[in-house]
Amino acid sequence: HLTVLEDKKEISIEQVRDLVAKQTETSHQGGRKVVWIERIELLSMGAFNALLKTLEEPNGDTVFLLTTAQICAIPATIKSRCQLIKLQIPSLQESMEWLSQQLLQADEPLLKRALRVNWSAPIKAKQWLDSGRLEQHNQWQQDLSNLKQRRTYPKKCVDEWLKWSEPEVVLGYFYQWVQQRIRQIGYQEQKESLRLELKKWLKLEHAIGQARIQWQGNGSKPLILENLLTIWLQSLQETIPENSDMYQAFQGRYIRGEIG
Repeated sequence: HLTVLEDKKEISIEQVRDLVAKQTETSHQGGRKVVWIERIELLSMGAFNALLKTLEEPNGDTVFLLTTAQICAIPATIKSRCQLIKLQIPSLQESMEWLSQQLLQADEPLLKRALRVNWSAPIKAKQWLDSGRLEQHNQWQQDLSNLKQRRTYPKKCVDEWLKWSEPEVVLGYFYQWVQQRIRQIGYQEQKESLRLELKKWLKLEHAIGQARIQWQGNGSKPLILENLLTIWLQSLQETIPENSDMYQAFQGRYIRGEIG
């Protein structure tokens, strides 16, 4: 079983090399060996490359089980060497029943919120509640409310978020926020005003995607979050000029701090 080490954010090339070496050993009872790589999307690029040859020519008595909830994040070279098996998420009722058994003190609204934030994945919802992410999500929502009412400013919010163990969860919160707006428009009768609003939210969605890419690269974490907050605030305006350059904030020179 291979997964991210407790003090790391990705599966390293050294972990994969150790795994490849071990899978050549004979199993204790002489049967097949099963190698489970959990959340394979968290492999570093070096680790992906180290795994390629083994997947192409695996030991005859070894089965590799690679699991992920983000298939789009897996390199094509890895996917082409695997048999894809899709597992459907449980229904809302099944997820609620399971969560209520696991978290006896949590009420129905809280469980539904945890599922919504975690894209209906019950195990992730439980982990989210167990790890104290609810308090962080509350703080994020309150910070946005304060920003809208001009009771605070982006840098102050970002400074607090960067104190979290995984501040990049903010990018996921923004992504879900904008997805809800996009879906709401889809349920309404299409009008010109809605078309313009949809265009605005799609641009914000793109900016969030660019922020994620920069976060994984060499980007300045404070600048990434401050720029995203600025874009979000400007997106709340009723109209945005067609020639607005607000979405240029995630060009490389801005994020690297070369432009003030």
